[in-house]
Amino acid sequence: MDEVDEKVIGDIQRIIADHHRAVNDDRSLQFWKSLGEKHASLIKEAGFRNFKRTINFEYSQWGVTALRDPKTVNLLKKHLAERRWPTGMMRARFDGDDLDDIRWPDDIDARTGTSTRAATIGGRSRIRGYTAYCGLLWQYASSHDALGCLSKVEEPALGNPLPVRYAGRLISQDLALSSLELNYIAANVPMRRIRRVLEIGAGYGRLAFLFSSMFPDIEYSILDIPPALAISQHYLTSIFGAAATSDGLDDDGGSAARRRIRFMLPHRLAEIPDGHFDLVINISAFDEMSMTDVDGYLQALDRVGSGWGYFQGHATSRKPGLRYGVDGFPYGKDWRQIDSRPHAVVPWFVEKIFQLKAGRRD
Repeated sequence: MDEVDEKVIGDIQRIIADHHRAVNDDRSLQFWKSLGEKHASLIKEAGFRNFKRTINFEYSQWGVTALRDPKTVNLLKKHLAERRWPTGMMRARFDGDDLDDIRWPDDIDARTGTSTRAATIGGRSRIRGYTAYCGLLWQYASSHDALGCLSKVEEPALGNPLPVRYAGRLISQDLALSSLELNYIAANVPMRRIRRVLEIGAGYGRLAFLFSSMFPDIEYSILDIPPALAISQHYLTSIFGAAATSDGLDDDGGSAARRRIRFMLPHRLAEIPDGHFDLVINISAFDEMSMTDVDGYLQALDRVGSGWGYFQGHATSRKPGLRYGVDGFPYGKDWRQIDSRPHAVVPWFVEKIFQLKAGRRD
């Protein structure tokens, strides 16, 4: 391991310990430790420098490896329904030969994070399916990019993204998905009124990266559990610089840039002032939590949110009686749904935007 790997693994362990001291829940501690060990195993094996080829499949990077994948089929239907020839699957190219450091979801032991088989098995066939999907997704996202995200922002090299190129340019499904999300938010939310954003469950920070790149004057807070919080903190700090990121919400006398991106463990939510955030975001995290946890988070968002909310995930519960689907979340009684639509890529996902209250008046 190099120094970066050691630091990230050390941060994962430190944040797990901090979270445990704050909540004192031994049952949850085992989950955090297990997930942390899984991430640490992948970092030790492939390095943080390759996390977009390993750990990222634990977040929102879909391991699409065949043309018959429902997400690829859905994108084909979307293009044709909008009378657009799906040339993206032919224009995308995979620019690389080294497949040994890729760990597809079924190459990784779900419990330990160790490789279960050689990643090169069926590697070329998988790459063709993945590349076609990324090309279709990039073409679709580009055609729905009123903000110009994909022309203004480049995919960071940090994390060694899979080298898919479109018209000679490095692309990624993460940047394309984030562009679709940000454009949808901006089409339904008056961005001029947004000063502070909270995202609960940000993965490695893909949307936070694009949001902060497009709207650098907006303060963006990430609330997450370990080990994801350690990954996003290291990633975004490496990209934007230590002067642009900080822990918690306390002003430290620094410049406005220092308060640009913040990272918090869940117990810090209780310290946030009422009505602090103009926009709250949750992407496929609440639909993975227990119903009790979601109840608590939505009640907290009703207190700390004063503007709008964006929610994405499974439309219906995958475990009825144990988890909610987005359509069944117990939203605030005063919240007003502004828009709802099926996800453009994932057939079983839905996106919703709410106005939480009247919006900030100060």
